[in-house]
Amino acid sequence: MRSTVYRTRFLLIPEDVISDDDSFGSIRDALGEIDIDVEPPAPLTEVVADGPLREHLGGLPRPVRLAGRPGRPAADAWVALQYLRSRFAANGGEEGQQPTLADRISLEHLLCGTLLGWGGAPTYDPHGLTDTAAANYAPPPVRAPVELAGEPPWRDPAWDANRRRPVVAVVDTGVRDHPWFGDLSTAATPGHRGFLRLFQPSEVAIAAQEQKVAGLPRSLVLEDSLDAPTTTNPLTDVVNPATGHGTFIAGVIHQHAPEADVLMVRVLHPDNVGLEGDALLALWLLLARIRDARTKNHRDWVDILSLSMGFYDEDPGDGKRSRLAEIIRALVAEGVVVVASAGNDSTERPFLPAALGVLDPPPAPGQPVLGVGALNPNGTTAWFSNGGPSATCYAPGARIVSAFPPDVNGSARPGRYVPAKGREQADLDDFSSGFAVWDGTSFAAPYIAAELANLMLDIGTDAVATREDTTARAAQAVTRLRKNAERR
Repeated sequence: MRSTVYRTRFLLIPEDVISDDDSFGSIRDALGEIDIDVEPPAPLTEVVADGPLREHLGGLPRPVRLAGRPGRPAADAWVALQYLRSRFAANGGEEGQQPTLADRISLEHLLCGTLLGWGGAPTYDPHGLTDTAAANYAPPPVRAPVELAGEPPWRDPAWDANRRRPVVAVVDTGVRDHPWFGDLSTAATPGHRGFLRLFQPSEVAIAAQEQKVAGLPRSLVLEDSLDAPTTTNPLTDVVNPATGHGTFIAGVIHQHAPEADVLMVRVLHPDNVGLEGDALLALWLLLARIRDARTKNHRDWVDILSLSMGFYDEDPGDGKRSRLAEIIRALVAEGVVVVASAGNDSTERPFLPAALGVLDPPPAPGQPVLGVGALNPNGTTAWFSNGGPSATCYAPGARIVSAFPPDVNGSARPGRYVPAKGREQADLDDFSSGFAVWDGTSFAAPYIAAELANLMLDIGTDAVATREDTTARAAQAVTRLRKNAERR
């Protein structure tokens, strides 16, 4: 086993197991043998109000709270999971075997971008470079404000009504107001014509899940799509590590594929840490949205999924059995192309979900996950980028310039300034220009997502399409992407 990060008092258990009295009772009785109590979560109807969407969520993994009995050691999810696996004889996901009850239960990992140098999706840690070398490589901080000259990306206002713009779902930290994004107050309403839209069912469900299932205090609950500070009324006003992360990614896609639409789905907090249960809920709702859209023959589905987050599984060979692998497999079967950042730890250890393209390739005609490593401006591989199975392709990911929330202005001040004369060094956490430069495989993944969106525009996106049509179009786009990469 290898190191990982998980919530110690929660296990992920599918909804159809929770709702089956015999199965859930077996789990509760088994854990009772080691003095761990299991608290059933609130009914799914209290988390997802939309009936048509809820019909598709039978396999949704939900966080279930564990509690140690009085006078006994605190409950630990890893201990509980190992006991369940021994009790119900988990088969390890071996080919040809039906999953046992234990195979469908897992830890709830923390999905991270950056946390104390671990798992970085935008990069901060110089990975062993000396202070002098780090300063030469990328003057700190790695995220810094810049001025961008030029007009906003141009979109054709006379779009052919018989063609559908490709939709890129960005599951990330949410978004903040920016001049490029139009009026966000209407971005969740049907018929919104801006390039950026919000996925309101996910917002409502995640807020309900965190309060009613996970029991998080209100200050830690993701209540909407707005990328807001981790804490309220901060005394120091330090800009959180991942503030602006989703805005920056949306800007990358808008620059490189201005005719595509972006669907923002918030699952990460501004400290760039998210709960796997929240991410799974959002992805299952996206799957439900796509399936529901097909039955109604309208445009409300997703073509590309961009994920700039991940985790390291405790079992190096266990990635294909993860709950993320399960939902991504289902999305790929619907014709969705999944693009994921490779991570920024300069390692070949598999980073999920990016490494699923190698660990768990789907059967034809589905497309494997595209794990994306980062390139420097001169085309060399970035020092921080993960490699190995996590990076099956590469794209620019160092010194990237994109949109950033212009209302972000932290407490740091220039080292030298003369207030009376209005002269000072650059303020490195004042982003009133509305743009920033940032590094990370986080930004290489949406670059590939944008390329795929442009290729889909060339191939053609009909207003109404079958699953076979979208799967074939996805295959064509990925094939062209790889041929273009070979020519480069």
